[in-house]
Parts: sequence; C-alpha cells; structure tokens
Amino acid sequence: MEQRTTQLTAANKQLKQEINDRKRAEQEARLQQEQLFQASKMASLGTLVSGVAHEINNPISFITLNGPTLQKVWQDVTPVLDEHHRKNGDFYIANMDYDDLRERIPVLLSDITEGAKRVSTIVTDLKEFARQSAPEFTDKVEIKLISTR
Repeated sequence: MEQRTTQLTAANKQLKQEINDRKRAEQEARLQQEQLFQASKMASLGTLVSGVAHEINNPISFITLNGPTLQKVWQDVTPVLDEHHRKNGDFYIANMDYDDLRERIPVLLSDITEGAKRVSTIVTDLKEFARQSAPEFTDKVEIKLISTR
C-alpha cells in the first residue's frame, strides 16, 4: 500500500509538471501568435502607407514643379503692372486692389512652395516607413511532442 501511495504521489507530481509545461507552452504559443498578428498588421499598414504616399506624391509634384514657374511669372509681370498702376492709378485683380495684391502674391507663392516641401517630406517619411523590412525571427524554437495519455 505504501508503495502504491509513493507511485501515485510520483504520478501526481509528474502530471502537475506536465500541466505546468503545457500552460507555459500555451502562453508561449499565444505570445508568438500575437507577435505574428502584429507583424501582419504592420505589413498591411506599410502597404497602405506606400499606396497613399504614391497618390499624394503625384499632385505635390505638380505643385513643386509649377510653383517656381509661377514665382518667375510674377517677378516678370510685376514691373509691367507697376508701370500700369503708376500711369493709371489703382485697379483690381481678383477682387483685390493692386497694392494689396502686390503684397500678398509673393507671400502666397512662398507659402505654396513651403507647404509643398513639407508635404513632400512627409511623403518621403511615409515611404521610408513602408519600406522597413519585416522583423526577422531568428530565435531558435524547440518543439516537443507532449503525450496525452
């Protein structure tokens, strides 16, 4: 009888150890599953960000390329308008008198150029984020077969 009690105690101890091992293995499996899910979400986010960055980049390129041309046009036309203003007095363009327009246009053109540069920088940052490589899983994992008697 004492021998049977010793055997049952040993078997009980072994079962408790197996239960603890399985719980630990289940926790590790859940953690790995969560990590894979997060990696998948990041990959999807990278794809989305890349597409959005591309769509934003096209119109910003138009603004970036055409902004300096508009600034040059304004510089070239200003002396002509100044001369017209000197000879004929005040006049209106786009519901603004020329004096106000002459002050505002250079500021507006500068703001457009600076805004386009800021958006371009954001697009570049988004593209770099989207290109980040996926995390490498280099940890070794030991797989054990747990018997289920």
